[in-house]
Amino acid sequence: MDYLDLLERAGFWQLQEEIARATGLAVITADAHGRLVLRKSNLSPFCTLINSTYEGKMACETFRRELVRAALPAGKCQQRVCHAGLVNLGAPVGGRVVLIAGGVAVAPLKERKLARLAEEVRCPRDKLRELARQVPVWSEARLAEAGGLIQAMASFAARSLDGYRMFAHVLRLGELIAAEHDEQVVVARAVRETARVLDVPACLLCTYDEEKKVLVARGAHGVDGAVLEAVRELPVDDSVVGAAFKAGQPVAVPDVRAAGGEMLLPRLVPELRSALVVPLRARGRTLGTLGVYATAPRAWDETTAGYLTAIAAKVALALENARLYSSFRETEQELQRKVDELTALFEFTRTVSRSLQVSEVAQRALEAVLGLTGATSGSVVMLDEVTPEITTIETAATVEPCHEFRVVPAGEIVAAVRREARAAHFNSRADSDKPEEKRPAVAIPLMVGGKVTGVLTIAGRPEGARFTEEEAVFLISLGASLGLALENARLFRQLQARATMLERLLEVGQLISGSLDVNEVLTSALASFRDVLGVGGCVLRLLDEETGELVLKASLGLSAELQARVSRVRPEGTLLEKVLQTGKPVVVGDVTASEPGMRPPYYAADMRAVASVPVRAGKKILGTLTVYHPTPHHWKEEEVGYLATIASQTGLALENARLYSSLKDYYMSVLQALAAALEAKDTYTRGHSVRVARLARACARTLGLGAEEQEQVYFAALLHDVGKIGVPESILLKPGPLSAEEWKEVQNHPVVGARILEPARFPGAVVAAVRYHHEDYGGGGYPDGLTGDEIPLLARVIRVADAYDAMTSARSYRRPFTPEEAREELRRGAGRQFDPR
Repeated sequence: MDYLDLLERAGFWQLQEEIARATGLAVITADAHGRLVLRKSNLSPFCTLINSTYEGKMACETFRRELVRAALPAGKCQQRVCHAGLVNLGAPVGGRVVLIAGGVAVAPLKERKLARLAEEVRCPRDKLRELARQVPVWSEARLAEAGGLIQAMASFAARSLDGYRMFAHVLRLGELIAAEHDEQVVVARAVRETARVLDVPACLLCTYDEEKKVLVARGAHGVDGAVLEAVRELPVDDSVVGAAFKAGQPVAVPDVRAAGGEMLLPRLVPELRSALVVPLRARGRTLGTLGVYATAPRAWDETTAGYLTAIAAKVALALENARLYSSFRETEQELQRKVDELTALFEFTRTVSRSLQVSEVAQRALEAVLGLTGATSGSVVMLDEVTPEITTIETAATVEPCHEFRVVPAGEIVAAVRREARAAHFNSRADSDKPEEKRPAVAIPLMVGGKVTGVLTIAGRPEGARFTEEEAVFLISLGASLGLALENARLFRQLQARATMLERLLEVGQLISGSLDVNEVLTSALASFRDVLGVGGCVLRLLDEETGELVLKASLGLSAELQARVSRVRPEGTLLEKVLQTGKPVVVGDVTASEPGMRPPYYAADMRAVASVPVRAGKKILGTLTVYHPTPHHWKEEEVGYLATIASQTGLALENARLYSSLKDYYMSVLQALAAALEAKDTYTRGHSVRVARLARACARTLGLGAEEQEQVYFAALLHDVGKIGVPESILLKPGPLSAEEWKEVQNHPVVGARILEPARFPGAVVAAVRYHHEDYGGGGYPDGLTGDEIPLLARVIRVADAYDAMTSARSYRRPFTPEEAREELRRGAGRQFDPR
């Protein structure tokens, strides 16, 4: 790793910043040539000004080079005064870079010196003189103390960088050997990189031989091959290598001459004097040792021992992985011979298991079988036992070069295979005179749990060759896998269908609970039959209790002409009659084979399968829900159940709509009665509230407001004068002008009306419209003097409708306005009294 890159990765700049903050000095880091390698820290304005010119920058670089050349060889902090008269301290960091701290003076800078400096570096004298006054003045003692601190920080940084570099090397070594599965390559890389990282002349890796009870030299760096061969086997009991192996921890020999004979070193290179050996441990076992050696005495510190131990851990794990990989490869090769015999079956099973779609499973399986046998045509059919007497047959897949050679077994072939649960041989073109066109075929049972659930048939061998019994046995083994895969796919299809049913049931249920629009509910329900059951048509009819006819309420799949023609039908003589009589579902799989009383209505004569269920509200039958298939269809229990559930939900929706309509009618009648009671006091205002309500709703519709807002403005207009219940009749019916107090009483009626409505839980929009319906758009209205958009929109609508009806109604003191006169008056008041829209 490049040293400058190491500085960057190790975050040396952050250390430089900390030193600057701790000492108050400007701090920089320079390489051996005096070049800056990191950003400057805490540079004073005085130095910044000098560095802003080319001459000043060059002078600073020259000084840095001189300080670096003095500090690196000395190996300790050096003090120098720069060209600007400032003291700088330079401490070497690991012999590669120098940490320079300074920017202070031992005495105030003199005027003559500053003048000469300004001329040399070409910067403004006055500015330089001003900034020079800010330069700190330190005593020699303080400088000496700072020098000691800088030296200590540089030494600490050097150790930290060495540690970081070593750690990075260990990680890199781990990456190099972890990617290799060859033991010899792992050993060679391990000894080479270990020697390089720890900077030693020799490195030896040994593994323990369980049988011979010796350590075997597996690889070395810095050692001649012949020498290595001579020390291939090392004793466990009388060598430093053996001592580390037995102890299971690092063993260091700083100087073999002082250690005694019990610490013999392997003679790898001449004059070996010291060694450091650590055990190789992986997964709780000691595999061997890794040692480094030097030709001179060396005190192996704990840091080096720690690095070597970390390297040994990675090497041991890589060796163990390589051994396991080698063992696995040997086992794999042994098993491969056995696997080859089952490859065809395995591949087939894998092919048919890749999908849970019935057609896709069958098609893939059929293509695989044709590829294995050389046949050119085939089919897969699935059997579904509806009852002991009825079994449906579904063709899941076919492959043939042309339709002429299509091979789907006849009913008797399928029955024979299902009955006997074994292969059946036959000619797919038995009527042909030419032997090569006979096309011998074989039908194979597909088994699940001892039961035949399908038939695989193939034909079209080259030159009309027959299928042998051995091939049939092999195909039966394939059939077991295919049968299971198809059964899983069939069950998955059923699960999907049921999940879809439940999802649509939930949708319809949520729609019923959240909507009172019965047409929306019916549309969703009929659409669900088409989407979930795949029917060709569906019809909802409600019973007319007076005539006994079934009246068309909603349909899907019927033309507009047909709907008009059969809007009312008689149930007698059709299956609809039985549904109404029994209150139970009635299904017909094929109407051509059904009894006369089970036929659908005449307009569904082109339908072949019918299912009809009653639509109920409690115990009462409201009508029928009927669906049709254009082809014969076996109605499954879950399909009929789904139809009945939707019918039940539809009945609930119809009943809810009826109840809501009844409740709404009652509610409206109460409101109208209340409005009429209020207006009974004054013959001139009789019918005023109803007229205003109708006008307000029409106005809201013209403005494009929604149905809910139209209803709210109708209610508010109907009750807009309910507050007058608190105004005495003497005031309301007074023939002459009202006094100020009486007029104040009248103006309070919108507030009284709002207070009356609030406890009754009327919508907030209705209460607000009642309160503010006498506010003027331009201001000046009552009760709160609101203006413009501050007035709720519904109140503004009622303001216009109320004024229009008042103007067009007769009063004791004037004739009624004509509609045109009233509209003209509204136009004149637009923007002042009324919303100009």
